[in-house]
Amino acid sequence: MLHGEQLVHYGVKDLKRKRPADELLRATRDALLQLIRDYRPTVLAYENTFYVQQKSSALLHVQELEIKRVGKAEHLQVLGYSPSHLRKRLCGDGWATKYMVADLLAERFPELTGYRTKNEPRRERYWLNMFDAVAVAVVCAEEIGSIESSGSRRRAA
Repeated sequence: MLHGEQLVHYGVKDLKRKRPADELLRATRDALLQLIRDYRPTVLAYENTFYVQQKSSALLHVQELEIKRVGKAEHLQVLGYSPSHLRKRLCGDGWATKYMVADLLAERFPELTGYRTKNEPRRERYWLNMFDAVAVAVVCAEEIGSIESSGSRRRAA
């Protein structure tokens, strides 16, 4: 979560073990509502799910719909970003790897450097999800900032 250019909250909420679907959706909703209560954002941004031919794809789609529903119910601006859009905006290359994004973000936010656990593959995969979330926040903030500043230029003109 960003406030201006300052990173105020980051982390990973592991919901993999939440099954069946109604339990996953309830956990998703509860986690989002807690963050909304704690930080009072005006925008809820997320990374669009990448559909592969797995059983979990349908469940991920339902979870994405729940994220949108909660955001709209809380009167937030809700924005979804594709992984390739995020990588293109941050790295200049839509095919950049998660590792490249993580390295760039760790450079930008030194407090994240310790989460680049290159010698521990299981922990690394876990924290790469956090870097993905920070990437969403950064791109969203940059795009909203440019939209607002271009909008105010139009009003001023």
